Parts: sequence; structure tokens; C-alpha cells
Amino acid sequence: MSNDTGVQHLKKRLLSWTNIVLKGDYIHMHCCAYILNLIVSSELKEIDNYVLRIRTAVKYIRSSPSRFMKLKECVERQNVEHKGHICLDVETRWNSTYLMLDVAFKHKRAFDQLEFHDTKYANELGKGIGLPSYEDWEYVKSILPFLSIFYEATLRISGNSYVTSNMYMLEVVGIWNRINHLLKSNGTSSATYKMAKKWKKNMGNIWVNLTSLICCY
Repeated sequence: MSNDTGVQHLKKRLLSWTNIVLKGDYIHMHCCAYILNLIVSSELKEIDNYVLRIRTAVKYIRSSPSRFMKLKECVERQNVEHKGHICLDVETRWNSTYLMLDVAFKHKRAFDQLEFHDTKYANELGKGIGLPSYEDWEYVKSILPFLSIFYEATLRISGNSYVTSNMYMLEVVGIWNRINHLLKSNGTSSATYKMAKKWKKNMGNIWVNLTSLICCY
């Protein structure tokens, strides 16, 4: 990659000037937003089946105005308070998938009602990968708090109109504290421990690197 080549060139130049900390071992590290992306993308791959059925249901709803109106009727029947529209996601962008799942989950009762209100919906999805099940909704419910943590942190550290480097360590600590809180409140949820494990694995080495850099000064 051109970025790697550029960093190596910079490292050699600084070494020749004997003006580099710890021989440049920590001159090149992935940005925090990139690490967050790796963690969440990995987790979403593991729950593909749960997400896929809900995504397919959303695609069905958004494929025509008449189908969308039928869901809207179910929303009114079920007195769903959330007024946001069901939205499609970009499958390669986890933040987009999070927003899709978040809104879809808030309309869960309407989707359940739609099975009886729209026979074509039940038949079409039933012949394919199936309708969103109770297990699908429950798993998505358990993972949404984690996606929310990473989504909000990514928004804060990806800003392009303000300095973000000073926010990095605060965000790392903040994410870990919020995950620990969810660990205590969610009991032994498998989603809880999987996400916590990935966070520790991906961020542990970077935390050590940063600590080493701070101590050397």
C-alpha cells in the first residue's frame, strides 16, 4: 500500500536523523475508527443469518409503495410510537446495517402484524430464507446496544472539522466502561461476551503501545 511505503520512507529518514522515539516501532498504527470498523464488521459476519432475514423483510417493504403502505397500516394498528421510516442498508457498511436494524427493531410489532395482514409477504419470504423469527429479533435486540456504543464513538472520532487525536484514549476507556456495564446488566448473554472479547483482543495491543509512548516521555 502507498501509505505503508510512505511511512517506511519517513521512518528511515527520521532514523537517519536520530530523531525518533523507540526506533520508530510505534510510528505507524491503525486509526481508532479503523479498529472499531474491524471489530463490528467481524461481529456482524457471525450473525449474518439473524440479520439476513430482517434485511430481506426490509427489502420487501421498500420494494414498492403499496407494500410500504401495508406496513404503515400495521404501524398504526399496533400504535408504534417510533415515526422513523424503515430504511435499506448498504451491506458492506456496518454503520448502515446498524441504522437499518435499529429502526426495524422499533417496528417489530408491525412486522409481526404484517404476516397476517399481507399474505404475499408471508408466502414470498416463507418460500425463501424465511420470515424474521423470535430468535432473530431477540439476538438483534441483544446486539443493538453494542452497535450503538461503537456507532456513537465512530461519529465522534471521525469528525473532519475538529481535532480528534486528543479524544482517542478517552473513547477507548469510555467504550470499555460501557461494555463492562452491559456485561453486568445483560448477565451471560453470548453477544455480550463475544463483543467484549473482540474489543479486548483488538484494542489491547494498541493500549500497550500508547502507554509505552507516554512513559517514554
